Amino acid sequence: MELPIKGHDHLIGVKPTDDFNVAWHVIELSFTTKGFADGAINQRLMTLAQVQAAILAQDVMPVDDVPLNCSIVPQTIYDLGTPLHF
Repeated sequence: MELPIKGHDHLIGVKPTDDFNVAWHVIELSFTTKGFADGAINQRLMTLAQVQAAILAQDVMPVDDVPLNCSIVPQTIYDLGTPLHF
């Protein structure tokens, strides 16, 4: 199923234990037909509370759970990276 995408944000959370783990799971959300119809797609979801409310209102739905490797790299290596601009 191909879904239209208006844009995206990344919200990152840390477990209450403050433990860092390289292996993360990213839960991708997409606006539903209802979210388009009621205009919810025009509001940015910037907090966990906003995401949870949008799920309860059935304005968004989870579409994927993606494993992600968030390795720590030294600052010198990070500085050599090329930023992406869209």
